[in-house]
Amino acid sequence: MGGTNMGGTNMGGTNMGGTNMGGKILADAKDDPAFLYFPTNYRWSMGLLICLSAAPWTGVEIDEVNRVGRALADKVGDDTAWFQEWTRMGDKIEARGRDALGSGHKLTAASCFMRAARYFHTGERFIQPRSQRSMDVYAKAVKIFKEAAAIIRRPRIEPVEIPYEHSSLPALLVHPDPDAAGTRPAPAMVFFDGFDVTKELQYGYGIPELAARGIGCLIVDGPGNGESVRFRNLPLIAETERYATPVYEYLAGRREFDPKRIGVMALSLGGYYAPRAAALERRFACCVAWGAQWDYHDIWARRLEALELKAPHVTVPDSFTENGAALLDATAERGLEGVVAKRLDSQYLPGKRSRDWIKVKASRRQEFVVGGWLAQKGTLKRIGALLLGYHDASGALRFAGRVGSGISEAVADELAAQLEPAKVSPFGDAKVPKEAKFVVPAQVVEVRFADWTESGSLRHPVFIAIRSDKDARDVVREDPAALREPGAALAFATEGKRTLAQVGGRAVPVTNLDKPLFPDGFTKRQVIEYYAAIAPVMLEHLAGRPVTLVRWPDGSAGKSFFQKQAPKHPEFVHTAAIETSERTIDYLVADSPAALVWAANMAAIELHVTLGRIPRIERALAVVFDLDPGEGVGLGECCSVALRLRAMF
Repeated sequence: MGGTNMGGTNMGGTNMGGTNMGGKILADAKDDPAFLYFPTNYRWSMGLLICLSAAPWTGVEIDEVNRVGRALADKVGDDTAWFQEWTRMGDKIEARGRDALGSGHKLTAASCFMRAARYFHTGERFIQPRSQRSMDVYAKAVKIFKEAAAIIRRPRIEPVEIPYEHSSLPALLVHPDPDAAGTRPAPAMVFFDGFDVTKELQYGYGIPELAARGIGCLIVDGPGNGESVRFRNLPLIAETERYATPVYEYLAGRREFDPKRIGVMALSLGGYYAPRAAALERRFACCVAWGAQWDYHDIWARRLEALELKAPHVTVPDSFTENGAALLDATAERGLEGVVAKRLDSQYLPGKRSRDWIKVKASRRQEFVVGGWLAQKGTLKRIGALLLGYHDASGALRFAGRVGSGISEAVADELAAQLEPAKVSPFGDAKVPKEAKFVVPAQVVEVRFADWTESGSLRHPVFIAIRSDKDARDVVREDPAALREPGAALAFATEGKRTLAQVGGRAVPVTNLDKPLFPDGFTKRQVIEYYAAIAPVMLEHLAGRPVTLVRWPDGSAGKSFFQKQAPKHPEFVHTAAIETSERTIDYLVADSPAALVWAANMAAIELHVTLGRIPRIERALAVVFDLDPGEGVGLGECCSVALRLRAMF
């Protein structure tokens, strides 16, 4: 590339133009050099091509790519090997750049840094993105790209930050060549990332060519891409205009660019979103949707079918729009974990748990944090059972019981080497076996179990596997029953003289169900039913927020009172201790349908929450505008004002 004819170039003694690959090759990719190495693995082949295609603009060298490809030829499908070989090459080239920089050869160093960054990005593309090794290599790639950018003079690359809602979006501003741009304000293009493309990778797709023609380029890691999701936890959103507008205004506010000649361009998945950005942010002068993917599942299904792979571990799953119960039974019969159920009109929200995309398991199965262990009978040092926990909305580790079944000697030895002893229980005041040995709660394991007991422990748990790919901080109690229906299932039952509300696997004592709480006769029973119905939506908003109850014991027409200190409560209702200027207050943390029903039974018609979440409640995550209808002002006027307010932010 960059002057070399690929069809006739000899790479490692094999001519790419006429070699029989020894396997079925996609018809539209049979001439691609990457398929020389991985003829039956489209994913790897595409990954290598993405790296190789940047050669003209990032200096990627065919020989270096060839060395990696040949080293991986007999390890196809081993993503750890992929990671190791590419990062090994990246480390080698980065070291060469450091030597050049130390000798005063800055341009050579910049070339090495640019290539090394590309190899690092290529290496970590198939590793779980939230794993530590992936994060470390990604951070290194971003850092050395910036080092190269600081040296390169043409085009000049300026890292910038674009204000966006409560955060900012990292971007690269590639300045137009001054000779081509002339003295008047230059045109500019905004680039949004693709599905697996970051701003650093995007630079290698011809950006310098536009700069050489006098066009500025602003390459943005939008929500869900690159640094925005990795370091700032900004997930992908469908409303592209929310970040397209501040990006446009950033460029339009710079004197070197012409506000009337700013366009938007995006590739791959970004190409899917770019037209919406241009349609709703109408100040963009043009839009280029470069390679939009409208149905990515269909594309991958056709790619894999074209390969005619017969391996038992490679499948293209079908989708079903009916007979879900029968499908779940079929997965259980085949020993599969379960199914993924999705609403047909739903969107994928990376990094977020959604009521619209849920795992329905043939048996209950989830990850837990290891907080301690018990020795095998007759021994003192060999692990016989693990003490398990999960994080509640306040971040506290809740005890979920123990698991011993399924732990082999090999697993016990592996865990013993990984678990770090701790002096105190990570489960707080929870009652645990007195002979327990505590550990730092950092290791995650997967457990299969029948159900939860009333006391919040696992029933019939069986150890499945160590989950080194999971971050212990992300482990929470999964409650598919509460998510499967529009609202949490609720039933009332009588037990002696008591009435119980059965919800979310809990039995909540309730009283005076027929007592009217509103002038129209709306009863406490109906309030409780309403809270249960909206629990899936309401709990997402309440998550991690201390709650102040406003109770109306005599109904909405009577007197009310605020209650910050949580009253006496059952075990399943959780609290968080918050320091105030006067004293420590145990606030309610409503993190389950049962907790909401318990609050409704106390006639807590209003729930007031902080704008910040635990543990940093002083950091507000939103601004609230209270719009109340009144005399001469109806709900319609309030909605109009609300829409105008939204357009301002």
